[in-house]
Amino acid sequence: MMIESHENSGPDEVVRQESNGPENRPEALAQVFREFDAKCADLSFRLSSSRKYEETAVIPGIGERDWARSQWQGLLNEAQALEATDPVLSLLKDNFLEFLSARISGVDTAYRHPARFMRGQTYFIDRLFRQDSRSASERFRIFKKRFRQIDEVWEGTKSLIGTVPPDKRREVAVACRVMGRVAGQLAGRVPQYLGGLSDSEAQDVRAMLRRLSAKAIGWEAEASRGRLGAVSRPIQDKSPALGRASGSASGAGPRDESLGNRSSDEARAAYERVLGEELGVQLSELLRWHESEIEATRQEMMEAAAKVDGSVRTPGDVSEMLLRVAGPADTVEEMFRRMEEYVAVAKEASKQGYVDLPEETCLVRPTPEQTRDDYPWGGYGGGCRLRRPLVGECFLNDTNFRAVTDGWLKMMAIHECYPGHHAQFVRSVLDPLPETVAMGARSVPLTEGTAHRSEKLLEGIFPDPAFPVFVRLRRHHTAVRIKADLYLHYFGRPVEDAVQLYVDELGFDWNTARGQVLYQERNPGYMTCYYYGMKRLEELQALYMPDDKEFTRTLFSVGRISLASLEKFLKLEPSDRLRFQTGFSSLLGQDGREPALV
Repeated sequence: MMIESHENSGPDEVVRQESNGPENRPEALAQVFREFDAKCADLSFRLSSSRKYEETAVIPGIGERDWARSQWQGLLNEAQALEATDPVLSLLKDNFLEFLSARISGVDTAYRHPARFMRGQTYFIDRLFRQDSRSASERFRIFKKRFRQIDEVWEGTKSLIGTVPPDKRREVAVACRVMGRVAGQLAGRVPQYLGGLSDSEAQDVRAMLRRLSAKAIGWEAEASRGRLGAVSRPIQDKSPALGRASGSASGAGPRDESLGNRSSDEARAAYERVLGEELGVQLSELLRWHESEIEATRQEMMEAAAKVDGSVRTPGDVSEMLLRVAGPADTVEEMFRRMEEYVAVAKEASKQGYVDLPEETCLVRPTPEQTRDDYPWGGYGGGCRLRRPLVGECFLNDTNFRAVTDGWLKMMAIHECYPGHHAQFVRSVLDPLPETVAMGARSVPLTEGTAHRSEKLLEGIFPDPAFPVFVRLRRHHTAVRIKADLYLHYFGRPVEDAVQLYVDELGFDWNTARGQVLYQERNPGYMTCYYYGMKRLEELQALYMPDDKEFTRTLFSVGRISLASLEKFLKLEPSDRLRFQTGFSSLLGQDGREPALV
């Protein structure tokens, strides 16, 4: 079916008006909302070079920035004029307003972090080769088109370098260096990822990837020119184990020459906008309670640890105890074997009334090269939306495996997989939700808060007396993340102070702590969402849905919405909840185009 245009008039318009009597008005309004949802999603795909726009790279520049802003603002004006005649439409309208306001703010954030444009190219290429389930010939065709545009993307990014501070210029150099590494690695794995190509096509792909790698090395040098300073170092395999700080007796470790300090009223205001407009986090709340929450989580961690080992006195003692009784695997191979076992346990446990999933698979993979330096333990990498059954992947940082203790593996089996991010990925692809609800609007506190909540909810699935201690260390970790984020982006403390905070509060080695802070430098505010979201979810559960399993199933059924929208959803009547979940499904297909009429 075609998405109906509201710009036309004539006989068809008369017919539509005649059919929209009182008995048809709810259906007509639902169609209006579904069409507007498709418009919002389509612009998002266009500006991210995804779905049906994947063959055309966005070329960054001031003109592109201003055009994007104006397009989002125009849709925001339209959203404000939507007629919401019942609680469900009101909730959907609020979601549109949040989605669009977040996108407007996100344009400015992206242009304050121009490295994102280069990182976006790297992620696209990596996923096209490693995860995309389409034919090798189709992916080859898409890659050729994007490769021809990569110089323009660089020139656009380069034009922005002079508009940002030195630390953001260094990020561009790092992004180029990583692009070069990824392209070089893919060049050596063409038969593995594009096995259906002819010999000449495979040779062409290798040649393009090698050229891209060489270009990226040159771009790194170009971005680094002009006294931009040293770039941040990736995590090295020689790093000491978690809990054993390297360097000086104080545990400060070797000084990183990329460590900086920046503080200004403008930067703080930008940070508050990112928190509020893009993430749905209130800075005033973080400032009010983050210290008391850190005290509470530290105390809970110490009490749990004392039940296992009565000699612990400090957070460092807790880390040392966990290293001793539940440390890392001896080899990378053993780490992956354990993780696969723990993922299977978590998957089986999640089936016991926590989340409904169809047939799917979550693989365990080594960390992608582009996440090696700022995902110290691992993460979740999604999968191809077109594949059936769906296949996603969690990944482990095999470079830093000595810091990936048994507790980290068990926790990630829950948080990244079941019932965590993999379950969210599957449901967001398959559930009949509006496209903007599946994509997300100020939803990180919900998605990360839900996965974080699951860690404690399912801590009993592993018969290990040390794991509850780790779960409490993890709660302390996410509370401390808030303080580290405020150090970096609000209080203007040196990066070194944020790194040392993790060393002191959690016993992380310097190198692992540096990787954690590096992610926070690149993604302001994101790391506040875990504890913030979990805390608010526990409050909402106590108010509206005390049963653990019912509340968990609900969290996985609402897509990616804000905490404010979640509370409005919980206040709806059961019939209206079902209508929100099933009555406004996306008009777009999995590739972002209209589905064929069937």
